[in-house]
Amino acid sequence: MGSWRSESLRLVGNASIALAWENGKLTRCAVTADQAYEGEVVYGEMRQAVKLEKGETVMLDAVLQLLES
Repeated sequence: MGSWRSESLRLVGNASIALAWENGKLTRCAVTADQAYEGEVVYGEMRQAVKLEKGETVMLDAVLQLLES
């Protein structure tokens, strides 16, 4: 289900994001907070609000829905 690609991608607000792609399309992503983080992940027309505590990670699928951890 796609390879993880993360080249030090940072989100505004001290969080990082790792992306997995297959055939040029996002398959999933992981957002990890360096400190408490509240923001939004946007991919095309899709949006997902993310609120994390320090060190917490959330996984999103290709349509930015939360995956069970």
